[in-house]
Amino acid sequence: MNAPESEPNFVVSRCQQCDGGIEFDARQVGDSIPCPHCGQETVLFMPSADRVPPVIASTAEQQPVWLGSEASTVEVRLTSGTILKFKAVRLYGAAELNDLSAQKAYAAELLDGSKSPYAPFGDIAWVVFAATIARKIEQTKSREMAQNAVALIQKIAERERKLREQVNFFPVGQIQEIENAVPSLWTVLLDRTRFVHSEEDFITVKNTDGDVKKFRWSCVESYEYQANV
Repeated sequence: MNAPESEPNFVVSRCQQCDGGIEFDARQVGDSIPCPHCGQETVLFMPSADRVPPVIASTAEQQPVWLGSEASTVEVRLTSGTILKFKAVRLYGAAELNDLSAQKAYAAELLDGSKSPYAPFGDIAWVVFAATIARKIEQTKSREMAQNAVALIQKIAERERKLREQVNFFPVGQIQEIENAVPSLWTVLLDRTRFVHSEEDFITVKNTDGDVKKFRWSCVESYEYQANV
């Protein structure tokens, strides 16, 4: 005898393009669908009070603001003694990072409400968590909820993979708060999208020769912004 299907749990998400409300079954979280209002692609996510709302398109296309100049650079000295001077920083879409964070929290809730083992985007804890899924399924009160969590985790992993393929480097002179040695404050507004640094420890930059470099923020000993305006 087949087990009866569970009742649908309808929730309301917001379109990432037009902010229109979309009612859907919670089991569809992470799916990408055409918005019934504007027709553009959007990802279904669980409503979250601390989610940053999408920026609605204005009639005029937004252009990046030059706070410094094309010659602006940042120079850091690492604990190893290495000095790195860079002119551009890799940033990620804020809305996508917030949605991924909300979905990770929801997946943890499905796994019997356990504390989320997810670390920030890109952290090695993602791999550690994958190894614990089987054990969590056995411990959870609802095997169906655990299976839904695993399906959601697979969608999240695919979204993170695609996000990493999007390479967005921004000149130092266009980044707000770049004069402050606090990566979480660095922001660029471009074409109605807000770009920020993820919470991972690694910073990806382009040096003054245009070569892509990575360094650990926790290894930075000194930091100097050179506007060169």
